[in-house]
Amino acid sequence: MLLLARRICRGLGLTAHPVIRQGSPTVEVRFDDGSAVGIRPDIVLLERRGKLDSSLAKTFAGALARAKQWVISRHDTALPPPRPGEPGTPLAGTLAALRTHMGARLRGRQPVHLTADLCLRQHAVTLWHELVQHGPDVEEQTSPVLILTPRCLRAVLAREPGGAERLKALTTRNPEVTVAAFLPPNGVPRVLSMDRLNGIIRSRLKKTRLASEVASGCQSDDSGLDFPAPA
Repeated sequence: MLLLARRICRGLGLTAHPVIRQGSPTVEVRFDDGSAVGIRPDIVLLERRGKLDSSLAKTFAGALARAKQWVISRHDTALPPPRPGEPGTPLAGTLAALRTHMGARLRGRQPVHLTADLCLRQHAVTLWHELVQHGPDVEEQTSPVLILTPRCLRAVLAREPGGAERLKALTTRNPEVTVAAFLPPNGVPRVLSMDRLNGIIRSRLKKTRLASEVASGCQSDDSGLDFPAPA
């Protein structure tokens, strides 16, 4: 991994200093803009942010992911923030490594459900348990997180009227719920702020209403129209 990191830095024209961390399989790479990453056998983590949002660490991680045929993380994986002492935000990795990392990040948080449908809630609970069981043990529950699956989202947007209103009521009753986790059966979970989720739902409902006016009955059931697709 050290040789690959050096080769990528040369190819990108980056002035960096890849080194093997003592007593660890992690390769650390520090960049001139102040950012730094830690490369493990199956994942690359952002260990220090640079001075700019478009940091050299992200550029490097994208090139590494393409070379290793890894999944490139989206900004959603920055939420919820890591607990003290936890690994940093993942920039890229294998699908299994990213799922394990996000499971560890979410473990110990209290899941909250929006839909009242028992079947959908049970499906969400199953996906939640499959994800978080890989994370480290947490002594106590921390802030809650809203759980959505593709089926839950379709129900909120289509079959159950007033989804946006219910979401607003839920966040009003539970202001501590600040993030929502979108759990696909396969793929990397997406975690979004509640403000972004509200905007996505409003946009989707608006488009749905317009589509119904133009062609009654010709409404798509694709939950990914406005919702970010799983990584």
